[in-house]
Amino acid sequence: MKRAKKISTTLFLMLFTCIIVNAQEKTTNNAYISFYSELDAIKAENFNVTSRLNMDTGTIVFTVPIKSFEFESAMMQKHFNQEDVMDSNKFSISKFKGSIENFEAVTLTENGTYPISITGDLTIKGVAKRTTQNGNLIVKDEIIELEFTFDLDRYFWGMKAKEGSVSKILRVQLKSTYK
Repeated sequence: MKRAKKISTTLFLMLFTCIIVNAQEKTTNNAYISFYSELDAIKAENFNVTSRLNMDTGTIVFTVPIKSFEFESAMMQKHFNQEDVMDSNKFSISKFKGSIENFEAVTLTENGTYPISITGDLTIKGVAKRTTQNGNLIVKDEIIELEFTFDLDRYFWGMKAKEGSVSKILRVQLKSTYK
């Protein structure tokens, strides 16, 4: 009886380990995001974005710490974090949770550049909106990179600011590498 229990426990642990290994998830703590306001050439960069990519399902999460955006001007950085713009004391992170569409069509074992779309919920200042963005998934020697460039209407998520000081539409770049 003890031997049967020991064997069944061992089999359970082996099965559990196989399930965990098969559900591969790649992560990064230094993905990059930037935005650019054309109106007066304001650029902000953030090198502290975290991301998780499930290699089996194509589900993806990006977490962006708002106070990690860096500006050339300290005054602009302070203004960005204030209550009337990002209110970063109250809303310290923005998050995207979604999935890569047609992920099964991407061959993760072959080097190449694959045009992709991601669809999911983008939460900024506590406001979640469904969005789809186009980009590229690049496979090179088992390293996966995601690159996106898209326009973001800041008013859509309640990012107000003095009218005429910053473009309504911001150009966003996102780059993430998973090793």
